Amino acid sequence: MAEERRIIAPRQPTPSSRARDLGKVTDRLPDDVLSEQVRRFALFTGVGGGLWTIGFLVDSVLAPLTLGVTVPRAAVVIEAAGIAFSVFMFLYVRYCKKTPQGKIDLGLAYMLVNAVGSPCSTRG
Repeated sequence: MAEERRIIAPRQPTPSSRARDLGKVTDRLPDDVLSEQVRRFALFTGVGGGLWTIGFLVDSVLAPLTLGVTVPRAAVVIEAAGIAFSVFMFLYVRYCKKTPQGKIDLGLAYMLVNAVGSPCSTRG
């Protein structure tokens, strides 16, 4: 007896509700995902503030005392501004009554400010 092979056709795709609404490109993230992202952003600002503080202490206290080098004043000012901005963003994210989406949108601005400030505060 020869085995007879059957070919099964793939199931037709079910049209989604998004396919019906052609004007809508993306949907909003669920609220629980946004809340988790806001908590991660708050943690990120806390870690960023801690790193700016370590850099500030090294450049303003440890390097002059141990190595006898003078750190450019601009580097210390940028690090102090990084600390202040991180503390402000942490408090804003934690205690402001703005929507989670609005808080998350500020995350990009926070990362850009840190990216611009980081190379400016290092001694080459």
